[in-house]
Amino acid sequence: MKRIEKYISWIGEHDLQVINEQINNNLGPVYAFLNSDYCDEINEFHFLHSKGYKESEFQIFLKKIKKSFNDKNIIVHNVKLKNPADYGEIYKLILDLIDLNDFYHIQTSSGTPQMAAVWLLLSKTILNENSILYQGYYDSKKLKNVISQINIPFDIELDFISEINKNIKNSLMETWNKLPEYLSIIHESEEIKKILDLSYKVSLLDIPVIILGETGVGKELIAKAIHASSERKSNNLITINCAALNESTIEATLFGWSKGAWTNSNGEGKGLFGNADKGTIFLDEIAELSLDVQAKLLRVLEYGEISRVGDGKVKKVNIRIIAATNRNLSKMVYEKTFRRDLFYRLNVALIKIPPLRERKQDIILLAEYFLKLQNEKLSKITKLNYINKKLSVSGKKFLKVHSWNGNIRELYHVIERASIWGNKEKIDDELLKSMVVFDYEEKLNNSVKETEVDYPFNLEEYLDEIKAKYIKKALEKSAGSITKASKLLKYKNYQTLKNNMKILNIK
Repeated sequence: MKRIEKYISWIGEHDLQVINEQINNNLGPVYAFLNSDYCDEINEFHFLHSKGYKESEFQIFLKKIKKSFNDKNIIVHNVKLKNPADYGEIYKLILDLIDLNDFYHIQTSSGTPQMAAVWLLLSKTILNENSILYQGYYDSKKLKNVISQINIPFDIELDFISEINKNIKNSLMETWNKLPEYLSIIHESEEIKKILDLSYKVSLLDIPVIILGETGVGKELIAKAIHASSERKSNNLITINCAALNESTIEATLFGWSKGAWTNSNGEGKGLFGNADKGTIFLDEIAELSLDVQAKLLRVLEYGEISRVGDGKVKKVNIRIIAATNRNLSKMVYEKTFRRDLFYRLNVALIKIPPLRERKQDIILLAEYFLKLQNEKLSKITKLNYINKKLSVSGKKFLKVHSWNGNIRELYHVIERASIWGNKEKIDDELLKSMVVFDYEEKLNNSVKETEVDYPFNLEEYLDEIKAKYIKKALEKSAGSITKASKLLKYKNYQTLKNNMKILNIK
């Protein structure tokens, strides 16, 4: 399914100037955007207008816009806004309008400063990489309105949280690199260091956390580290694999049960949430929970209450929830398979762990660490006559170029198998190749033939991988020039390439 790209803007004072024929080129940011090259790839143009605000002028503006740009798909949202300076009212209104699965081109220059601030916060948090911000201004030299993209030179999560940390209890203000749970996360890359910095800061705030990342990247390790540096560290950390829960008894398992709650049930039970009171619950694979269970989880977050199965007895609990998934929660919200309200309630702090293939400087460090563990373990088995192993040059080269779609977990098991079955001191590329169970790279190196496809097949994901591959090649050939690369790829303009690079996270 082709991604929908939407332009969205409030209609403000400067935009309504377009109705005044006396004003030559100072026609406001919305009109200027519609005249720019930025709108070439946009499917829909959404205008937000507060009911009653200069209504007659707005209707003239709308008529003029539609007449001038009759090929545009223009959609008007007449909204009720009591106070155009109320952050909360603006925020809630916009959340009710946007679809997280769509890509937004956001005009920040129209409307009140509070409206612009809300756009900024949304673009750096909930919308994240699914948005581009624009600003418009009147260029006195060119005598016309000019539109440009806005690049935000800071990370809201890191900067905001670091400011809050100034008020955190001094007893907790120790650096994370002294804690064993953080030291166990072997890394050399700057990406993981930033994640550990963020995890430590988040741990001090006692807020819900969502950890995103592919299978095997180490989401549970991050959850353990957050708990270990929090005020709850002396209480339980209970890990729940949501995908492994029995569907018929899931609510009782989580929230407890009374005597005789179901046939053959034994006594009473607190449930996992009851056992975690004053501690932390780690909900791994949270996307696998049903909508009914999600609703009960929302109640825990909002009211700190659990209702046990059988007699419905309500108990107050004080629990911090850390959730994790390898699935696209934004897409699930759009498809209504994950509750929107629960997503927002959990998404107070968001931590994204990059896959191993995107932080190659960690691969050899991790491999040598895993190999050291295997050497220590296997050399203790005297009857095995084990030879301590080392990675050869060719072995290290293979480790660096392999795709590692199973991430750190796959790397660990490959090193484990190579240690056990290798007969020589050196672990080379041939041995490592024979230890790889699946060759994921075939998906990129070979064309997909109709007869070879196992359905269901994620066509959009495959096309994105192919697109990313050729964009990177074009950028290499053009020495990083976006203009030249866009010509090699036969894009209509460089902006299309820039948009695709942002979507595919190509830097």
